[in-house]
Amino acid sequence: MNGAATFFLEVAPRPGPCHNPAVTHLLLLVACPGTAEESKDDEAWPEWAGPSDTAGDGAGSSADTDSAPEAEYDACEPTACIELAEATDRGFATISFGMYYLKITNTGPYPVCFEDWYIFTSENSQDALAGVPGSQEIPPSDFLPLPYGVYGTAVDTWWCIEEDQLTTMGGDYDYDGARAPDRLFAYANDRTDADGDVREDHTDYEGDGLARTQHNVWDYVDSDVVFIVGREMNWFDVSETRSATVGVRVTNIGREAGTAYVTETLPPGWTPSAVSPEPVRTVDNGDGSGTLVWQVSLDAARDPRSSSDSAEYDVAVLSYTLAYEGKCQGREVGNAPGVRWNGVNGQSHDAEGSPLVLECCAPDDEFTGPDGVGP
Repeated sequence: MNGAATFFLEVAPRPGPCHNPAVTHLLLLVACPGTAEESKDDEAWPEWAGPSDTAGDGAGSSADTDSAPEAEYDACEPTACIELAEATDRGFATISFGMYYLKITNTGPYPVCFEDWYIFTSENSQDALAGVPGSQEIPPSDFLPLPYGVYGTAVDTWWCIEEDQLTTMGGDYDYDGARAPDRLFAYANDRTDADGDVREDHTDYEGDGLARTQHNVWDYVDSDVVFIVGREMNWFDVSETRSATVGVRVTNIGREAGTAYVTETLPPGWTPSAVSPEPVRTVDNGDGSGTLVWQVSLDAARDPRSSSDSAEYDVAVLSYTLAYEGKCQGREVGNAPGVRWNGVNGQSHDAEGSPLVLECCAPDDEFTGPDGVGP
């Protein structure tokens, strides 16, 4: 994938849903994915945004991210690319929408891992199921453009989640580490023929010009329970405190209510306290780690009141405090939270979030603790 023009030629002839653009308060609202007149000034086009492409695997060069931020970083240097969830938590990555692309920008000092399929949410733009079959890295001071509704081997793309909200040019996105639930993952990633017409859904265009895959996503969200799981924060520097308060975030983006079991496996050597609500059980995994299990019931999502509003999701936050009494171990990459539930037909489904990253870098003789008292 070497340049945006290739994708433009594939998707431009097929208008998106609600494809008539509207201007409100000087913000261009375009349909999902957007069909407004092309602009060479749009930041989403790598060939017009700055120098020629210097990154492989589909990442474009960026003129609006000149260099990594000037800051001093702690001693816990990662040995590989960091997860997108960690990057957004640390202010090292942003997610926004240009004219034709979702744009993942790496503003930090480390390569950012981009792999499989994610759920991005936005108050002022269309929620997105976005990703790539496989994985790739976004280098520092670079960005990855994700066109709408493209399909092929190792092609980055995104699909709309909310059928009734418009996509806003310049809209920004939140990411709490949630990865696509199993069924949404399959619709985006795998070859499917949900309508049984012997045509692969990604290239099976309906009367409205949209691929059957887009309708598969909407139909599933509109008719079933669909849980996603992430955290309020996925990265913590505990060098000074040896503790962290974690909030596991569970959301139902489906239009049916449901109940799920949520799991959080804690790293060995860390002790949980102040767990709220009380878990239904705690599992000793035999390796020094433990797993907290909650049961969560969430209401169905509600459609937006107008095309400029976002859907309303029922959300539960499951919190606990981790305490560490050992010596600093540097950078520790833990486990991802998980959620499992039964759909309206009784079939089991699951989703997961991103790993918990804990950094403890201060030498013990410099550790003062939260109350200023040494070890």
